[in-house]
Amino acid sequence: MDVKNKKQNRIKSLDGLKVIMLFLIFCWHTPENPGGIIGKPIVDIGARACEVLFIISGFLVGYNHYHNLIPATFKQSWNYVAKKYAKVWPLHLICFLMVFIYQINNNPELFNNFNIFSAITNIFLLHAWTNNPYTFNGATWFLSALIFCYFMSPLLMSIFKKSDQIIISTFISCIIIRILIELSGIDSFLLNYHTSPIIRCIEFYIGMLMVHAYFKLKESISKSNTSLIMSVIELSVTLLYIFLIFKMEGKWIRGYFVLAACILVFVYTFNSGIISRILNIKIFSLFENIQMEFYILHQAVIIVFTSLISTMIKSVYIQSVILFFITVIFAIIYNRIFKNKLTRFIEKLLVID
Repeated sequence: MDVKNKKQNRIKSLDGLKVIMLFLIFCWHTPENPGGIIGKPIVDIGARACEVLFIISGFLVGYNHYHNLIPATFKQSWNYVAKKYAKVWPLHLICFLMVFIYQINNNPELFNNFNIFSAITNIFLLHAWTNNPYTFNGATWFLSALIFCYFMSPLLMSIFKKSDQIIISTFISCIIIRILIELSGIDSFLLNYHTSPIIRCIEFYIGMLMVHAYFKLKESISKSNTSLIMSVIELSVTLLYIFLIFKMEGKWIRGYFVLAACILVFVYTFNSGIISRILNIKIFSLFENIQMEFYILHQAVIIVFTSLISTMIKSVYIQSVILFFITVIFAIIYNRIFKNKLTRFIEKLLVID
C-alpha cells in the first residue's frame, strides 16, 4: 500500500474513543459533586482516560510512521517535537495567562508568594518534570509529558526495523517494567504514576508497539467478513473494561489498568465492529478537530468561570453543561481563527532547516 495513503487513512474509531476520554476528563475536573457522574466520581475516570489517551497517542504515531520511519537523529527528533509543540504552545500560553490573572485578581497575596520557577516551567511545558506539576492550568501536565513522548518517538519507532521476536519481547518488557515500577513502591516526582513523563512514555511506547501486531492482523481481518465477530469482541471488551474500572478501583495498581486499556484500544484499532460504527458518526469527527484545543482550554475555563456561574446556578450539572459549551465555543474560535497563524509563527522560530 502507498505510504501517502496510509498517512491519510484515519482510524475513526480511535478518534471517537479519544473524544469520549476527553469528555470523561472534563467530567472529572468539573465542580465537585462527590459520588456523582460528574465532579470527582467514585471511580478515577481521569486516570483511566489519561492511560487510554497515552496508549492511543503512541499507537497513532507508530501507525502514521510505520512504513516511513523518522530518522532517529537529534535534528529530526527536535523538528518533529517542535511542530507538535507549535500546535499547542500558543493556546497553552493564553490559558496560563487566563488562570494567572484570575488567581492574582482573586487573591493578590499570591503575587507576593509568586513562584517564578513554577511559572517558567509551566509556561514552557516542563512542569511534568517538577514535584508540583499541577500549577496554574494544571491539566497541561499531560501536554508536558506528551511533548517528551513526541521527542522520543523517532528513537522509539526505530524498533520497527527489528525482527518480530525483538518487537514482541520489547512490548512484554515494557508491560513488565511499567508494572514493576509501581509494585516496587517507587513514587518520586520523576516516577509519579500519574504525571511522570518517563512513566507516560512507557505507556506511549506500549501503544506504539501494538502497531506491529495491528499491521500483521489488519489485512486478514479486512479480507474476511468479521463485522459480527468484531462487534461481539468490541462489546465484550468494552463491558469488561467498564466492569474492571469499577470493580477493581482501589484494588488494582495503575499498571494493571494500563494493560486493560491496551486491550481496549487494540480492539478498536480495527474499526470493524458495531461500536466502531457508532464512534464513526459525524459528531465525533467534528469534535476530533478541536480535541487538543478543548483539552488545553477545559480546566482554565472551569477555574475562571465556575465561581461566576455558581453565583447564578447552584446545580453542578447545569454548571458543567454551561462550562462544557463555553469550552467548545472557545476551542472552535481559536481553532478556526488563530491556530494556523500562530502555529506557523512558532514553527518558524523552532524548526531547524
